[in-house]
Amino acid sequence: MGRKIGDSSYHSWEGRAGVGWRYEGDWYGIASVIHVMLFGRYMEVVEEEGPSDESQVHAHQEWHEDESSIVPGLPNPFDELDGSEENEDGNNGLKRPRIRITSAMKRYWQGQLWRRLFAVLLNSGAYNEIVSRVDVTFDLGADKGSTTEGMKQLESEFPVVKVIRKLRHEVEKWVADNSYRGGLRGALKRAESRLKPSNDQ
Repeated sequence: MGRKIGDSSYHSWEGRAGVGWRYEGDWYGIASVIHVMLFGRYMEVVEEEGPSDESQVHAHQEWHEDESSIVPGLPNPFDELDGSEENEDGNNGLKRPRIRITSAMKRYWQGQLWRRLFAVLLNSGAYNEIVSRVDVTFDLGADKGSTTEGMKQLESEFPVVKVIRKLRHEVEKWVADNSYRGGLRGALKRAESRLKPSNDQ
């Protein structure tokens, strides 16, 4: 059973645990914004400890299956990291928990896509430790030419950015491929109209 965290929209695990962090808080904040856009309410998370094959995961098996497909061949960070040594981010031997949102995805929401995105954004520190050990490259389609010097610098400092870019590309591709659907088109038009400045001012 995981531990539910109150006021979890605002602070990453690193912030709550008082350990060193780089960009984890930023990615956590992006996950919080995405959650509000999807669910219309603030994000609540639960922290789970232990490797992914323990009995506690069965209630959330879809999360753990999707985690394993984020990067084929990449080790699951929660099976690999034991927290026994202080890492370069200053974890001081604390074992990172697996963090997931408590909100349930609706059946027609492309849950696998969103679960994978939340898994990486909420656990970017854990994934970063794994990605920094291996050389991963992805097909980013049209985005592959936009790797600027600044992006290369960011990827060298925080390698999990490569995984986040891959997932962003998957979300954008799904939206482009399914933009003809009336529900999606209507939702985008409603969002656009809300963002336009009011003429009443």
